[in-house]
Amino acid sequence: MTSPFKLYREAHEAMNADATVQQARAAHREAEAKLAEMQAQHAEAERPLIEELREADMTIAFWEAPYRANMDDAQAAICVAVAGIGQSMTEFGVEAKYSAGRRSTEWKSIALRMNAPKSLIEEYTTPGKPSVTVRVI
Repeated sequence: MTSPFKLYREAHEAMNADATVQQARAAHREAEAKLAEMQAQHAEAERPLIEELREADMTIAFWEAPYRANMDDAQAAICVAVAGIGQSMTEFGVEAKYSAGRRSTEWKSIALRMNAPKSLIEEYTTPGKPSVTVRVI
């Protein structure tokens, strides 16, 4: 079975290497540059460029969608794996950071029982929800 880290990395690299995605991103950058130039000159003239940017964003989203779907599937598998072992991992240039979650203590309950032993503090301490963050490094 192929590592989900490798699948994520491969989908990310394929998306960035795809000529259509690159063209869509270049069109977006060009539209942004035109918009910045026009904003300095005329507020009224920017409306068509804003629409051009929206269209470029939609084009990017369309062409990136299959890659993002592969990345989402791989990310879900990565999260399950990393959460299962309870520690961060890095493979194929993809980093998954594990966080055990926040812990909170019901201090009011403890204050009612002055001089409480540590076991009582642990009894009123609850762990937060663990999480995993995935990114290409």
